[in-house]
Amino acid sequence: MNTYKKTFLLNSGRMEIKFSENSDNSDLLFLISSRPNSRRGFVFISKVLGKHYPVKPSDVVLYQEKLSFLLPDIDNVLVIGMAETAVGLGQGVFEKILARDRDKRIFFSPTTRCILKSPLFSTFYETHSHDPVHYLYKNNFLSDAQLNKIDNLVLVDDEITTGDTLVSLALSIRAKMTNIKKIFFLCLTDWSGLKKKILFESMGIVVLSLFQGDFLFFPNDEFYKLDAKNYQTKKSKCDVNEQIVFSRCGCDSPFTNNFLKPDQLGIPSSANILVLGTGEFLHSPLCLAFYWENLGYKVHFQSTTRTPLTIGDSIFSIRCISDHYNDGVKYYLYNHVLVNPEIIVICYETTSEPVIDNPGCPVINYRINGCL
Repeated sequence: MNTYKKTFLLNSGRMEIKFSENSDNSDLLFLISSRPNSRRGFVFISKVLGKHYPVKPSDVVLYQEKLSFLLPDIDNVLVIGMAETAVGLGQGVFEKILARDRDKRIFFSPTTRCILKSPLFSTFYETHSHDPVHYLYKNNFLSDAQLNKIDNLVLVDDEITTGDTLVSLALSIRAKMTNIKKIFFLCLTDWSGLKKKILFESMGIVVLSLFQGDFLFFPNDEFYKLDAKNYQTKKSKCDVNEQIVFSRCGCDSPFTNNFLKPDQLGIPSSANILVLGTGEFLHSPLCLAFYWENLGYKVHFQSTTRTPLTIGDSIFSIRCISDHYNDGVKYYLYNHVLVNPEIIVICYETTSEPVIDNPGCPVINYRINGCL
């Protein structure tokens, strides 16, 4: 099998990637950009996730479906979506698996950076991140008896670089859920390489992805001198409703909601709409965007993020969002100018309404309420 190489010249350094010919869908899946973090000065920008890059809702749903079909036929499953980027991806994969067999015992939980009142199940660390602490809360829909019957664990992330974060979580969970027999790492892109694959297999971990490759990164030290900042958070309690629709504390059924239609919000049928999620609040805004797209509206979807990036490479625009979570963290909107929206519908879960700095078009705030 032939091996191919690509070189990316970034503001933060030079990246060389290597992949086999059956993985040459990189142009469809991702771009690469710089971030001001000396521990990891790059970030893979997914083009099918709806986070740092606007995308058609149907494309996000399509790739959730593709990921779900990589898994074997399993039952007694806990699916976990990794904060913040892959929370929505994980819940989408969970719903696709469940839709194929409603009799299966499948549960979903997201990790989160938010400090909640709910009982904590596990804490683990993402050492390279601008905000390294993750929390996993006890799933409200899993009784202790059901918890002890779970024997398949599926950890969903947008990409695996080293796999260390997922291993940290997997070991933490397996220590408490001793009946787990198989662990799956499910991701869009896998950069962990052959050595890590051997290590994963020795731990009973199976890695499944749509793209596999290796990379080398050569940092530009001058970039970090110019952009060195402290991005740690102050870790206050987030201003969220803990039982809101997308369920920070787990679910066992698909998300449903009686969404308003665009005309009920005063949006013309010809408008170019950007539906915007906020932070970890991803899945229900995606469901809204997908619903509107199926009604025939021109819709793109993405979310704000707490990841600090710099203009250049694959980042063409940056807008700041008000601290509506009241957690002392900056939120950003990247690349929305690429789809030239005529109206932005920003979906949120907080008491305070988010405000976008210089959005470039009218903004409608839509607080999605309901229950699972």
